[in-house]
Amino acid sequence: MASLRERLLSVVGFRVLPTTIVVCVVYTVIFFAALVYPELQSEPSRSKVAKADVNFNSAWSDLQVISTFPHPFNSHYNDIVGQHILGRLEQITAQYPHARVEYDNKTSATFPAPWSGSFVTHYEATNILVHVLGRSPELDSVLVSAHYDSVSTAPGTTDDGMGVASLIALVDYFAQHQPLRTIVFNCNNGEEDGLNGAKIFMLHPWAGLPKAFVNLEGAGAGGRPMLFRTSSTAVTKAFRGVAQPHGSSISSDVFSSGIVRSGTDFTVYTDAGMEGLDLAFYQRRSLYHTKDDSIPSLNGKAALWAMLEAALTSTKTLANQEASITGGGNPVYFDLLGSFMVVAKQSTYFTINLILLILGPIIVIALLALYTRLGDLSRVTNAWLRLPLALTISVISTLGFGKIILAINPHIVYSAWVSVLISTLSVAYLSLYLPLVFAQYLKPVHQPKSMALLQIYTLSWLFLVVYEVMLNGPGLGGLFFATFFNAASLLAVILDLGESFYVPRSSHTIEVRAIEHQADEPEAEESERVTEITPLLRDGALGVPAGKETGEEYQPLLWIVEFLLLVHTHGVLVLQAISLVFAALAQTISDGSPAATVYSGVAWGAVLLFLPVAPFIHKMHHNVALVLVILLTITVPYNLLAFPFSAQSPLKVFFQHRIDLDSGSETGTAHIAGLAPYTASLVVPELPSARATNVSCEKGNEKRPELVDCSWKGLIPKVARGKPSNWLSINTTRVSPGTAHIEVSGLDTRNCRLNFDQPISGLQVAGDENPLTGLNTKQARLWSRTWSRRFVLTVKWTGGGALQGRAACEWAELVPGRIPALDEALNFAPSWVQLTKADDGLVEVSKGFTI
Repeated sequence: MASLRERLLSVVGFRVLPTTIVVCVVYTVIFFAALVYPELQSEPSRSKVAKADVNFNSAWSDLQVISTFPHPFNSHYNDIVGQHILGRLEQITAQYPHARVEYDNKTSATFPAPWSGSFVTHYEATNILVHVLGRSPELDSVLVSAHYDSVSTAPGTTDDGMGVASLIALVDYFAQHQPLRTIVFNCNNGEEDGLNGAKIFMLHPWAGLPKAFVNLEGAGAGGRPMLFRTSSTAVTKAFRGVAQPHGSSISSDVFSSGIVRSGTDFTVYTDAGMEGLDLAFYQRRSLYHTKDDSIPSLNGKAALWAMLEAALTSTKTLANQEASITGGGNPVYFDLLGSFMVVAKQSTYFTINLILLILGPIIVIALLALYTRLGDLSRVTNAWLRLPLALTISVISTLGFGKIILAINPHIVYSAWVSVLISTLSVAYLSLYLPLVFAQYLKPVHQPKSMALLQIYTLSWLFLVVYEVMLNGPGLGGLFFATFFNAASLLAVILDLGESFYVPRSSHTIEVRAIEHQADEPEAEESERVTEITPLLRDGALGVPAGKETGEEYQPLLWIVEFLLLVHTHGVLVLQAISLVFAALAQTISDGSPAATVYSGVAWGAVLLFLPVAPFIHKMHHNVALVLVILLTITVPYNLLAFPFSAQSPLKVFFQHRIDLDSGSETGTAHIAGLAPYTASLVVPELPSARATNVSCEKGNEKRPELVDCSWKGLIPKVARGKPSNWLSINTTRVSPGTAHIEVSGLDTRNCRLNFDQPISGLQVAGDENPLTGLNTKQARLWSRTWSRRFVLTVKWTGGGALQGRAACEWAELVPGRIPALDEALNFAPSWVQLTKADDGLVEVSKGFTI
C-alpha cells in the first residue's frame, strides 16, 4: 500500500503528470487573462453612469451628430460640426459664471511644420475654446484637447469624434463641479492636415496657462483607448485611478524610436514645454481613416464610455490635486490585465536594477559556495551549455519560421493574427522542448531543474544589463519586465538551492538497512546502497525510497512556487506586449510599415514567454508536444496559403484624383496607392474606367515609398463650378533678384499649396505680422477659414536666378457625384478593400510657374 507521502507526491510532486497539469493550467489562465479578459468591454450600467455624475447620453448624441458625415477642415460639413459644438458649449457654460467659451476665428500665422521643417504652413484658426476658472486660479492650469475635424474619407467616429464628445461632457461636468485648478479646453480644427489646430492654439493667450494636458485622440477604430504616450511621472500617476487602465511604456518607446510614423497634438504641446497624457484608440487600424470609422462599427457604446471615463478620471485627478502635477522625470508605466496601472520613475527602476545586478550574483555565489561544502556542485552545473544551446535553437527556429511566412505570405498577420500567434508559439515551445528533452534522454543529469534555473537567472541578469543601458542612454523604459523576471528568477534560485540541501545527492557508496512496516506483511530487512538518491541529510524519516529516477521527483509543492514565481508576472507582461504588437502594428502594413517588425517582435515574445518553462520542461508530457504539432499542421498551411485580407480586416488603399493643367487635359488621372501584389492586379482592374484605358503602376512617392502607385485616365471631377481650368489661379511678380510676389487661389476650396524646385529662404503671407526667415523648405501649405480666398505671398530665395515651381489647390469633400473616380472605387472595389485619402485633397489641380 502506497504511503501517504507517495500519494501526495503523485499529486503535487515534481513528476510528469502534476507538472504537465500545472503548467498547462497556469498558461491557460494567463492567456485568458492577458488576451481575452481585457477585451470584454460592456456598456456602462445606469448606476455606474450615475456614480460618475456625467451626462453620457448627451455625449452619445453629440457623437452621432459629429460623425454623421466626413468633415475635414476643407469641407462645408466641417462648419456644421463646428457650429454644433459651439452651440452645445455655449449652452452649457451660459449657466455658470466661472465658465466661458471663445470661438477663435481671428488668430492666423505661418509656421514651420511640427516635424523636421519639411514645409511651412499658413493657417487661420477656427478653434473652439472653453475656460473653466478654478477655485485656486493661481495654481498651474490643465489643458484638455481634442480635434473636431476628420479626414475626407471617414465620418471620424473614433478619430476624433469620441474625443470631442468626451471633451463636451467634461466641460459639462467641470462647469457643474468647479475644479481646484483652472481648466482650458481646446476643441481644435485642422489636426488631420498637420496638427494645425494645436499649433495655432499656442499663439492664443490661454495657451500660456496650462502646464499639464490630456490629449484625446483616435489612431484606430473603436476598441479600448490606450495611454499611448506620457511625458512625466507626475502626470502619468493621474491615470492610475482609471477604472480599466490600459497603457504601456512599450508604445511610448515605439513612437520615440520612429517605428510608428504617426503624429498627434501631444507633440505640439510637449514641444511647448507642457507635460501630459496622450490617450488614444489604436485597435482595428484597417478601418482607421475609412468609411467604417463609424458608429455602426463600434458595436455599442462601450468604447465611448471607456474614453469618457478615462478622460474624466485623469482630468479630475490633475485638476483637483494641490500638489505639483508636473515633474518626476520620465516614467515607466504599464497596466496589469486592465485592472490597475503601475507607475514609477525611470530613475527608480534604474536604482532597483542596479541593486539586483550587484546583490543578486553575490547571493547566488554565496549559496553555491555553501552548496559546494555540503554536496557535489556538478549536480547543478553539469551540461551548463545545454539550455543556452536549446534557447539558441528556439530563437533561430522561431525567427526563421517568421521569415518563412514573410517570404511566402507576408501579409497574413494583417487578418489572421490568431493563427500566426498559435503557430509561432508552437514553434517556440517545440524548438525549446525537443533539444532539452533529447539531451536529457541521451545524457541524464541529476538536477536539470536546478541547472536551468541558474542559467535562466544568468540570462535574466544579462537582460537586465541591457535594460539598464537603455534606461541610462536613450531613456527607453519598455523592457520593464526584465526587472520583474530577474527578481523572480533570483527568488526561484534561492528557493531551489535551499531545497537542494535536502535533495538526494551522490557521494560515496555505503551499506544501509531499511525496515518497512506494512499492515499485511511481517517485518522484513532490505539492504540498500546509497547512491544518487540518498538525502544530503541523514534523516531517513524523509521517506525518500531508493531506486527511483532522481531526487527531483521527491520535491513537493516548492517547485510549483518556483514555477509561479517565474511565470505569473512575466507571462502576463510578455503576452500583453505580444498583443500590443499585433493590435498596434499588424495592420500598419497597408500604410507601408514593414511586416518584418511584426513577425520579429512576436517571435522574440514567444521565446521569452516559454523561457520560464525551461527548468520544468523535461517533466512535460510528450502529448503536449503532440498537440502543438497537430496545431502546426493546421495553422501553417493556412498562414502560408490563405488570402490575407477580408471585409472585417480590409486592405487600405490611398486615393487621389490629380489634374495637371499644363498637360492640356482637364480629365486628369485617378491614383490608387497600395501594397504592390494586390493593388495592381486585384484592385485597380475591378474599376470600369481603369479597364477602359492604360494603367501605369510605379513605386510609391516619398511619403509611402513601400507602396505602388497606380494611375489611369480618370473621370472628370465636379468639385467646383465650371471647368478645372477655372478652378486654380496663379499670378507671379518678380520684385527684385531673389524676391517675388505670388498670388494663388482656388475656387470653392480653403486649401492651396506651392511647391518650389529649390529651397526658399523667406516667406510672408499677407496679413501676417512677421515674415519667416532662415527657411530651407520647398513647400508652403496654405489654409484659410474662408472659401475661395486669394493668398498673397512674398517669397525670397538665394542666388537671385529663376525660381520654378507648381501651384496646387485641393478639394476634400466626399459628396456623391462630385468625384466620379472615387465613387467608382467605392462602389466597385472588392469587399476586402477600403479607401482612404492619399493627401490633403481628394482632388488636386496643379499648374506650373516660373519667376
